[in-house]
Amino acid sequence: MKLTLYDLSESYLNVLNLLGEDDNEDNNQQIENILNQINEEIENKADNMAKLIKTIDANNRSIKEEKDRLSRRQLQGEAAIKRLKKYLEESMIKVNKTKFKTDLFSFNVQNFKKSVIIEDFKKVPETYLVQRAPDVDRQKLYQDLKNGLEIEGIHLQDNKGLVIR
Repeated sequence: MKLTLYDLSESYLNVLNLLGEDDNEDNNQQIENILNQINEEIENKADNMAKLIKTIDANNRSIKEEKDRLSRRQLQGEAAIKRLKKYLEESMIKVNKTKFKTDLFSFNVQNFKKSVIIEDFKKVPETYLVQRAPDVDRQKLYQDLKNGLEIEGIHLQDNKGLVIR
């Protein structure tokens, strides 16, 4: 029967509790042997889990790389569309042929909604400015707290996590 890591951990703790209950040297040696076997099983499970974690991580990295590659390709395609449309528009205007149909498509150079162009941001009246919610400089806050500054309602929290190398 294959035991889970949880089962092995529970068994290890249960057997460990038996170690101090009996002063019989033979029993203690048997218990230590069982603990060593369980410990080896735990390490084997940990190795297998680490292999799985590394495999999933490698898959995720390759997926991200492919997403980035496709994103760059999409941006290149969008830029090509923009260039081609601009070239076609300029050519149509140049020959004064701004509206026509072919068997496949209809072409029309038309005016769109006007754009707001801000030449000097400093000259924009205050009534048009949008106020943003304040943000926190967490780096500065971290350094000040680390250096002993006490601020009510704010503290540093220890973080821990598994590192597999």
